[in-house]
Amino acid sequence: MTPALPIRPVGPPAAAPRTIPAYALPAPRPARPVPAASSATRSEWAGWAARRGWLHYPNGREIAERFHRGPLPGGRHIDAFAGKFGELPCFGWRTVSGTGPEARIRQVLCIRKPDMDMEPVRITLDNALLTELIGSGDIEVGDPEFDSRWRVTSDHPDSARAALTPAVWKLMAEPFVPKFAQLWFERDVAAVITERPIGPDVVDDYLAFLHKLVTLMGR
Repeated sequence: MTPALPIRPVGPPAAAPRTIPAYALPAPRPARPVPAASSATRSEWAGWAARRGWLHYPNGREIAERFHRGPLPGGRHIDAFAGKFGELPCFGWRTVSGTGPEARIRQVLCIRKPDMDMEPVRITLDNALLTELIGSGDIEVGDPEFDSRWRVTSDHPDSARAALTPAVWKLMAEPFVPKFAQLWFERDVAAVITERPIGPDVVDDYLAFLHKLVTLMGR
C-alpha cells in the first residue's frame, strides 16, 4: 500500500493579530491655549501615531462612522487615529467643513470605557447673559459653581446627575481642563469636540482629561 502523503496548508501562514501598545498617561499640566489654526500636516499626524504604535487613517470616515452618535460635526473626516491611552481605548479624527479660505477644521477626541453605560449627556460652557435674558431649562447637579459655569442637557436628567458626582465637579474646575466646545457622553464613550484645529502635541491634554473624567464618573 502506498503511504498517504502529508497534507500541507495552502497559501502563506495567517498573520498574528496586531497588538496596540498602551500609551502611558502623562502628568496633568495647565491647559495651554489652542492656536487659531494648526499647521500640523497629515504626515505629522501619521508620524505621531506611528511613534506610539497607534493606527492612523488619512481618510477617517470609517472611524467616524463607527462612532455614529453624538452631535458630531459634518464634513470630511481626516487623520483618524485609534490606540490605547493608559488601559482604555481611545480614538479621534479631524473634520473639515467648507473649502479654501472658508474651510473650518474641528477635532473629535474620544475615550472608551467598556464597562460604562451612559444615557446621552451633553455639556457646554454656559452663557450667563443668555441665561439671564432667556432663562435655562438645563439640568442642575446641585453645585452652584458647576451649575453656573456649565450647561448640562440630557433627556435623562437622573442619569446625568448620577454620573456628575462631586468628584466630577471638582475635576471640571481644575486648571488643566482643556478648552472645548462640547463634551458628550453616550453608552461607553466620552468625547470632546473642539471649535478649532489642534495639533498632535496637545492631544494628550484632552485624552488625559477624558481618562480622568470617565474614571471618576458615578463615584
